[in-house]
Amino acid sequence: MVRLLVDKVSGITIQECAQLNQRLRAVLDAQASLQDSYTLEVSSPGLDRPLASKRDFERAIGDEIQVEVLREGDRGPRPVRGRVLAVQHEALVLTTSAGNVTIPFTQIQRAKKALQW
Repeated sequence: MVRLLVDKVSGITIQECAQLNQRLRAVLDAQASLQDSYTLEVSSPGLDRPLASKRDFERAIGDEIQVEVLREGDRGPRPVRGRVLAVQHEALVLTTSAGNVTIPFTQIQRAKKALQW
């Protein structure tokens, strides 16, 4: 099994995954080191993948995201939805319906792109 997870700044399409699969298959088929049969899978991380690193948030600038923000006490996380305005050294800045909100990375429990259907 040869499995590749691919992405790029603007996102990757199903057609691009299929094209990459065809190109890689041609290269792998030409290699003598793969003597047995194999299965090649090329896919994207998916629309609902978590945003975990600072780089993930930087790539999401301009996109709408859903963030679960930790609160003090036992009240559980508070959901915040907004468009990524900026990524600072230790915080994320979102534009929300209530205005701009700065959220320290240490208070982000989970984050992912908000899906628009």
